[in-house]
Amino acid sequence: MMICFNYPFLSAHELVPEKLGAFAASSEDPYVMARLYLFRTLLCLGHMDQARLRWHEALAEARRLSPYNLAYALCPTWIGGGWAIEGVKSARTMLQAADEVLAISRGAGLSLWFAFGNIIRGWCLGTMGQVAEGISLFFQGLVHARDTGCNFVMPFFLTMLADAYGTAARPRDGLDRLAEATKLVEITQERWAEADRLRGDTTMVHE
Repeated sequence: MMICFNYPFLSAHELVPEKLGAFAASSEDPYVMARLYLFRTLLCLGHMDQARLRWHEALAEARRLSPYNLAYALCPTWIGGGWAIEGVKSARTMLQAADEVLAISRGAGLSLWFAFGNIIRGWCLGTMGQVAEGISLFFQGLVHARDTGCNFVMPFFLTMLADAYGTAARPRDGLDRLAEATKLVEITQERWAEADRLRGDTTMVHE
């Protein structure tokens, strides 16, 4: 279902509902997975009410199924839900989600979700004024995520880390992260958050 990240959104929107029963076996529940990808697609198309509905359906089913599915569902919530819909206003709500992800992943030994939980928590702390602590935690989560071999969503994470460096009056570090994101996006082809990366380039240059 990577189609929702690197394929034209209108095509992805048309395809996702037809593919709900076509998933290969995986640890993630197919219903939860499909609802999350459909949520992201609808969000990018500007269908906010429909997106929220799919988001709540995914979270409700994930909570019913298992802690693993809940951690899996909560991580994209920051990327596509809290941050995309409410921006920095979502920080306190997303901090609770991050703590829930960390508690689940720590107990179950889920390295990638633990890394994502630290990334989300770091962003929340930085947004709420604890910039130094937030950056440190965000960077730690980023390193741990990469240690698992994950490049998925890394351009977005690097862009958000660059934004935190800008808040901390460290524009050079921010520009380095944006340059890294620019190179990586050519590998992952994840261009859905490219506008934010370009905005970051412009902001950092003028600081």
